[in-house]
Amino acid sequence: MPAELAPLLGIADGDVVAVVGAGGKHTLMAHLADELPAAGRPVVLTTTTNLHRGALETIPCVRMAEPGWEDALAAALEAVRRAVVVDRAKGPGMEVGLEPTDDSFARLRAAAGGATIVVKADGARKRLLKTPGRPSEPAWPQVADRTVVDRAVVVCALSAIGKPLDDAHVHRLEAVRALCAADPVDESTIVAVATRGYAEEIPFSETTTASLFLSHAVDDAALRHARAIAAGVGPLYESVVAADTIEGRFTLLTGPPSA
Repeated sequence: MPAELAPLLGIADGDVVAVVGAGGKHTLMAHLADELPAAGRPVVLTTTTNLHRGALETIPCVRMAEPGWEDALAAALEAVRRAVVVDRAKGPGMEVGLEPTDDSFARLRAAAGGATIVVKADGARKRLLKTPGRPSEPAWPQVADRTVVDRAVVVCALSAIGKPLDDAHVHRLEAVRALCAADPVDESTIVAVATRGYAEEIPFSETTTASLFLSHAVDDAALRHARAIAAGVGPLYESVVAADTIEGRFTLLTGPPSA
């Protein structure tokens, strides 16, 4: 079993964890969907945007638009301690997520029975780097007009470093360029995205904290970049983790988290 990631991100049982950014959200969610149930901790994966099943295709999928979804969710959590919950199917391998501002998330929390809920809260069109570029981004889950996020996890791919600052590698290119015009992408670009991009959108509170997840940390050079970025973001993030998620290698660069 790969190394435990949830403790490095400070994820506690029953938390609502919002995953945003680019370059590894699905792989991160798939890892948590393996790790948490293996430890006897049920988990529900969902989204407030759209979801490509991809790495999550082996997990039972429950659609809230279908009758009896609450019973289907309870059965999946009882049987395998994990489920993907969406609103409805959109097409082959694609699901429509929950509307963040209606009562969908409140109903999901009630039906999840205390399971940890991991929410993909924005999209990046398979790019390596992204910053919020619209007023609706990220699409934080809400209950009764109040954002309900215990832990925000911002994903940035270290493999973006050295790549051209262009549409092929960056989503919301103009928004990223406004933060940092370095071309090719370098450490300062990721620091800018993490601090002046995402951190300004996170609903920080006494109960809402954040971690920075630096994906694609596949070699020593990537880890050197990760350490420099961790130093550059300062105290905004409760923990910074460098990750080679596919291989199950995680390095806590700053922390420790509270959990």
